[in-house]
Amino acid sequence: MFNTEKKTVEIYGSVQYPVIPGERAFIYETGVIGVRATSVIQSVELLSADIVVIETMNTRYRIHTSPAETVVSEKTSIRTKLFGKS
Repeated sequence: MFNTEKKTVEIYGSVQYPVIPGERAFIYETGVIGVRATSVIQSVELLSADIVVIETMNTRYRIHTSPAETVVSEKTSIRTKLFGKS
């Protein structure tokens, strides 16, 4: 029997930008050495200034980032914004 429900993973950290559907995401978790690579992204949603949801075929990653690091561009990819500079 197949599991039809996606698991949700809550992560505190940052994402290597840009995050683009059809490509993989690379997530840096706070307090963890190394990087988590996802499978191919199906969708990306910015829930708030500091929460990004990346959905793959089997997993929904809910990433809590610093509000100063996240902004959505005109192409709906997510890019970093550090110290008020783009």
